Amino acid sequence: MALEGFSRILIAADVKPQVALKLPHIVWSRDDIPKYLSDPNRLGEVLRGYVAWEEQHPEIKLPHNPDMELRKEQARYERQGTKTGKYFFSGFDTLTRDLDDEFRVYGAKSGKIKYSINYKTDSAGRRTTGFENTPAAKRNIIFLGCSFTFGEGVPDASTFPAVVGRSLKDSRIYNLGVPGSSPSYRLMALKKNKKLLEGIDPTLPTYIIITFIDDHMRRVFGTSLQLHNVKTHYEDAPDFHIGNHKLLMHPDFYQRHKALRVLNKIYSLSGFSQLTRIEFPLIRKDQFELVARIVSEMKNEIATVLPQTREIYLAAFPGQNYYIKRMRPHLGKAGVKTLDYSGINFLKLLGRHFHLDHDGHPSAKTYDLYGFLLSADLKKDLGL
Repeated sequence: MALEGFSRILIAADVKPQVALKLPHIVWSRDDIPKYLSDPNRLGEVLRGYVAWEEQHPEIKLPHNPDMELRKEQARYERQGTKTGKYFFSGFDTLTRDLDDEFRVYGAKSGKIKYSINYKTDSAGRRTTGFENTPAAKRNIIFLGCSFTFGEGVPDASTFPAVVGRSLKDSRIYNLGVPGSSPSYRLMALKKNKKLLEGIDPTLPTYIIITFIDDHMRRVFGTSLQLHNVKTHYEDAPDFHIGNHKLLMHPDFYQRHKALRVLNKIYSLSGFSQLTRIEFPLIRKDQFELVARIVSEMKNEIATVLPQTREIYLAAFPGQNYYIKRMRPHLGKAGVKTLDYSGINFLKLLGRHFHLDHDGHPSAKTYDLYGFLLSADLKKDLGL
């Protein structure tokens, strides 16, 4: 049964990310907070948590003046650090081991530095949280996801897995987020690289949390909007499908779907696609079931190395509310618990403080608030 979490919010209709419709039960700004604080459902708990967090962060009410032009400019990623010359990625969906290096992101046209940050990975290629070796720990918590989980553009200690580590002090926290990843990429990486889990105590109860954003569905199925946004799609992307009631994997998505690749390329560059933002192909009901199976299989894959694996959660990131409503029933059937924060519009609550100064990724303040809410839900579900 899906875990309601702190944000039991009913989405009245599916909303395209590009369309700002005001729907019932959606928190759009601070002005919406007072009328929901007395709400009998758990939405009031979320907002009380936000108010408590905001009182500790008076700086978010101060003006914030990012370079908007540079933020809007498409990013150009330098795969090498500037100090040691090591590559950031060591292979498909895998980070370099023992990395302690500066990583820069440039504006694609201007060449200006969007941000420069030092990233550190451990001997397994996981971004460090500072809580991998918590003494007398009672559990492992493994985080999987893309750049939102990895914490692109923020220091190691500011990622939300690190925030959870500071709250759940008797836990060992592992950040397996990789920029540009998706559920299918992470599952393939787990299947191909068991070293991703090395050094994690197999005798401790293990809990897995996957942060979900709308782009994950687009990355899994190679839709036109994803192709247009990144110009190229991931050449080594796997293709998962169900055959004889089993989850099967082909190592090359586009080899199996050559016609789709050509059609997507043409459509994504068309004026109609760019004007309407209508995706091709549309995500079907059976594809939501497939992604739920992929998420469930991650638990099975991790359990082969960590036999005390107990639960797997899918946490919908705030504001990412286009797909999660249709996904939830399939997650429950697949044995995946849902932590749904999609109805809380952090962008409206935090304003410009939601983003990095010169990039569209969430800021350290956003991760601090998200980690605050996530920690509260985990404590509640684990009976802490």
